[in-house]
Amino acid sequence: MYVLALINSKLLFLCLQSISNVFRGGYITCTKQYFRELPIQQIQFGMDDEDRESVVDEYLNDYARGLEGHSFGEMIGNLRDHLRSEEEGVVHDVLVRLAQEMSGMNNQKYDLNLSLRDHLGSYSDDQTLAEVGLTQPPDGASESILTETTETRPNLRVGEATVVRESPTSVEIRLTARYKPDDEDAHETDQWGYTETEPLAALEITDLTEAEADLIEHFVPVAVEEAGGFADFRETATKTNSLVDRLRKLTLPAVNDVRDGLASYIETKERADELEAKIDRTDDLIDEIVYELYGLTDEEIEIVEEAVGE
Repeated sequence: MYVLALINSKLLFLCLQSISNVFRGGYITCTKQYFRELPIQQIQFGMDDEDRESVVDEYLNDYARGLEGHSFGEMIGNLRDHLRSEEEGVVHDVLVRLAQEMSGMNNQKYDLNLSLRDHLGSYSDDQTLAEVGLTQPPDGASESILTETTETRPNLRVGEATVVRESPTSVEIRLTARYKPDDEDAHETDQWGYTETEPLAALEITDLTEAEADLIEHFVPVAVEEAGGFADFRETATKTNSLVDRLRKLTLPAVNDVRDGLASYIETKERADELEAKIDRTDDLIDEIVYELYGLTDEEIEIVEEAVGE
């Protein structure tokens, strides 16, 4: 677990990038030959096992408090003191315990069913987005790429959807647009030659019930991702249909048919988000401890953080 904690840290990930093959999208080759070349910090155990375990337990109490919003600053300072006292075994054991915590939380998250369709089960179709509540175009919609068709923008399609909850009874739906630019060299493109916009406001819907707003918030991104006719949504623009036209025709489930399933999904997703926040916080803590273990300066830490895009 100690080695796992090191390998998953930003520092050793950067080392792995520097010695491994890096593919498009930032993927790297993870094989034994590269892992063997990583600079694994050797640990000297000077403190008695029982005494060390007691000290580590205290650190884990600090860690638990940190997950609830307290600062890890004091914990890092104390670990730094143990390193200066050449009691590296304490730092080793803390990293082991944190890696175990990370593994447990990841397993808990993996066991959560985050498929909205599974939670909703079978249902009857109801209104389209154009029919529910008061649906309006956002300001500046006429100038948006989302209102163009393939007459002016060939190969135009939806990338992904996000829903911003403006209030308990209103939402704003945003879409990214994917298209093939005339000058590929002037844009960042994928392997198929497409570039993608930032999320752009597509529709504003008000006068909803809270249940309708909940449904739109969680259902629309899934329907857009599924596409291909699911929920009567297709991701490609045509000569007569813009991306917003496609979105307006997206059909929602009948609220009464999915009320319980939606509540179940929201509860599950909140649990997953809570776990994800704790995982991220633990990951950041491990990075800080690894920086101390390897003796990095503030300037060196900044270089690592910038290099891995954090």
